[in-house]
Amino acid sequence: MVTLPASQADLSNIQPDMAEPLRKQGFVVIRDEPGWNKKLMINHRKAPFSDRKFRQALAHAIDQQEIIDKSHRGFGTPASYGLLSIDHEMYNPDTPSYSFDPVKTRELIRAMGFQEDSNGFFHKNGQPLKVELLASTITVGGQSVPDRDGEVIRRQLENAGITVELVSLEQTTTDSKVRNWDFDLAISGHGGISGDPRILNEMISSEYGAGSVNSARFDENPELNALIKEQMLEMDHERRKELVYKIQEVYARDLPAISLYYPDSYAAYNPDKGIEWFYTRGGISKGIPIPQNKMALIR
Repeated sequence: MVTLPASQADLSNIQPDMAEPLRKQGFVVIRDEPGWNKKLMINHRKAPFSDRKFRQALAHAIDQQEIIDKSHRGFGTPASYGLLSIDHEMYNPDTPSYSFDPVKTRELIRAMGFQEDSNGFFHKNGQPLKVELLASTITVGGQSVPDRDGEVIRRQLENAGITVELVSLEQTTTDSKVRNWDFDLAISGHGGISGDPRILNEMISSEYGAGSVNSARFDENPELNALIKEQMLEMDHERRKELVYKIQEVYARDLPAISLYYPDSYAAYNPDKGIEWFYTRGGISKGIPIPQNKMALIR
């Protein structure tokens, strides 16, 4: 049976599979909006990742729902390729998407001059199409184990003909390699995507996100750069929304990074204390999801 510490915690973040048992014990369970996303960082400064067709091929090779089901027991939601949360006020429902389609992946890679060997893996000029995928280790039961997302993605890419070397590293080492562009692909994650859309600037442009290992630092598209700058200066809400819509469209088309999923986020509290806790819409500050809203204490 799952329990919260008696007389020690009136409110606690919980794992998704604890929600139902705690409800049965009389706790109130609250669920946050999708404010955090896991994504695949891409070194778009080196071939073949510098080719937009190849980045789109990667997106078609990845089954977002399978990652959620196998790594997180189904507790999550496939992410928008436009980065902003699907619950965001300025989320563009017409953002380009990429269906799971390994056949399409192979078509796009063939169009880049690669050929398949007898085992279905691609090569070009005698060299295999091989990529390195970095996945940080996580702590489970006091032990460091590889992030399961990496293993699922490795199998998906290999099923599409791409040879993958999966490398598990400590988070600080992964961050250092990404920051120094010493990588091919890396699994990363960050929050803030349900807050102010300035997060787009920080997670896309090197001008705004130079210090973030989660930023794509993508400056190759002048149209995208112009839109990013303009949305930060626009004071009219509806005009800014139009700009944010367009940013999502262009970003999802260029795919300098691939958003994978939004993990489910829950908290539980004891209603006997007389306080009705809730998550703040859009999170706090840059979109940080915190279930303790001080307005719950005002009667």
